[in-house]
Amino acid sequence: SIADNAGRGSGVIPAAGGGGKVIWADQAVVTVNTASTTSSTWTAIAGLSVTTNTLAETTSRLLIQWMVNAGGTLSGHNMRIMRDATPICVNTGSTGHQECTSQVFNTGNVSTMVCRSGSYIDTPGATTAVTYTIQWVVGPGGGTAYLNRTSDHGVSHNYPVGASTLLVTELAAN
Repeated sequence: SIADNAGRGSGVIPAAGGGGKVIWADQAVVTVNTASTTSSTWTAIAGLSVTTNTLAETTSRLLIQWMVNAGGTLSGHNMRIMRDATPICVNTGSTGHQECTSQVFNTGNVSTMVCRSGSYIDTPGATTAVTYTIQWVVGPGGGTAYLNRTSDHGVSHNYPVGASTLLVTELAAN
C-alpha cells in the first residue's frame, strides 16, 4: 500500500497536474577535444546538434539544456543556441553588439577552460521536427576557440579537458 504525506494508506496517490510530462528526450555529447574555430562568422560546433522527433502537439514545449566547455586565445568568443536557422535565447535589445546566448571564453588565460551552461524552454508552435544546434564565433579581437580544452593544451593536470552536451526534452503542454 502507498501512503500519502499524512500517513493515510489510500492506495494510489494521484499525480499533481497534467502538464510537463516528458514525451521524449535526446542528447548530443562531445567527449573529444579536437574542435576549434578561428571563424569570425557563426559556425556550428561539430557534434552539438539534436534533431527532434515529430512533435506530439503544436503546444509542446521543448526544454533545451546545454553545457559547453571551451578555452581560447585572446578573448570574446561567443556561443548561441539555434532552432533550425533561427537564434533563440539571445539578447535582442541592443544595437551594435553581438547577440549571443553566452560568452564562451573571456579570461585570456591559456591554461583556463570555461564552462557555460544553461536552459531554455522553447515553443516552436508546430509538430514538424526541428534541429537544435550550438554555434560559436571568434570575437573581433581574433584568436582561436577550442572545445573541451584549454588553448595551451599541455600534457599535465594543469591543462584540463572536458565534455560538452546538448539535451533536448519534449514536454507535454497538458
